[in-house]
Amino acid sequence: MEACDLGSDSKQVESYLKPVHIVNELVTPEVHYDSWKEFVELVYLVQDAFCHLLAEAVQQEIQTEHLSPVLGSIYCRIPTLAQLKATAPNVIMRLTKSKGEFWCSMVSHFVCARALRAAAIFDDVSTSLSDMLSLQDAKVVELQEQNRVALLISVMQQEVRHTFSGAMPFSIYTLCSGFVSTLLVKNFTFYEDKQLTAFTHEQFRDMLLTLCMGLHPRLGERSVLLPVTSDILRLVCARLCATQLQKHIVFHTQEQWLY
Repeated sequence: MEACDLGSDSKQVESYLKPVHIVNELVTPEVHYDSWKEFVELVYLVQDAFCHLLAEAVQQEIQTEHLSPVLGSIYCRIPTLAQLKATAPNVIMRLTKSKGEFWCSMVSHFVCARALRAAAIFDDVSTSLSDMLSLQDAKVVELQEQNRVALLISVMQQEVRHTFSGAMPFSIYTLCSGFVSTLLVKNFTFYEDKQLTAFTHEQFRDMLLTLCMGLHPRLGERSVLLPVTSDILRLVCARLCATQLQKHIVFHTQEQWLY
């Protein structure tokens, strides 16, 4: 992947957005991921688990009558996801390795809200189509209802997966990024080169420590880093890591690939 050309004003933009980054860091949990591979596997695992529980919740609600959360006394066919809302935060916590309970609850509410919005749109469209067709055959109507439930679940699941790809900003503090991208920004970094190889913060700290140990006197005159002074090495280490703004831009792109 190619890094975005931030231009000469990048430092000014980053300075302007610094309070935004600070607020975001106060909320997003710090998670000790073993590697980029582990993070990606967790994202797909949580997506699948969330969609599975959503299907179960919808099927259960479709089989029972429930009141409209808006109209109150009128029964409706749109699910409320009450069961999913109770269990979903624990599912999201798999993504953070049980860190950031409040953040996971926020994400859970966000994803459920998007899924319910998709269900409402689907219901409006399917109802309008049914009215136009005016089907009278009871068997056809029953078959249509079965297909409708399956399609409803599919549409809601697609919306859930879409939210994992940064379909819309998770909050006003995350620029254009979703909740997956905020986790990446908080817990990963990358080299500022063409490859943009990503590392966990723990991995990056270990590499910097190994690099700095090249100046240790016990390595003797054969140390390849002997000609490098402490000041030069400090400058090198400072430029290895991408800036906070670059991380937001690049990880937002990576977030979209995880859909």
